[in-house]
Amino acid sequence: MRYQCHWEPQGLMVRHRGALDSSEALESKQSFYSNKRAAYAKYQIIDFSQARAGELIDADFDTACAMDVGASAYMSHFLVAFVVTNVDIFTQALSYIERVKAGGCHWSFRLFTNLDDARAWIMLELGHS
Repeated sequence: MRYQCHWEPQGLMVRHRGALDSSEALESKQSFYSNKRAAYAKYQIIDFSQARAGELIDADFDTACAMDVGASAYMSHFLVAFVVTNVDIFTQALSYIERVKAGGCHWSFRLFTNLDDARAWIMLELGHS
């Protein structure tokens, strides 16, 4: 497994390392939704800063998008921060955001180049200074 999940008081931090495999990205998403804390989570930070583009399988991509679109029906105010330094992963993240938004997901998404800026945005949006 080239990713690690860490639950924080109000959300989840996921760190991906090495070649980004879409099946592992989907697995991390399934791990989030299968945890009872997901129902109360307010954000997710997905850190790709130590990852590089790998194999992206369309079926995994479609499933991940469908999971988030479905979850947005009951998780109305949710923040997703992507930390991305690789241009190919940046392009994939933008494609993902466009796809879930087109599917009706109304979450707030932002892309950052470092974790500090992602955390600052999350705290600002949650009303913490």
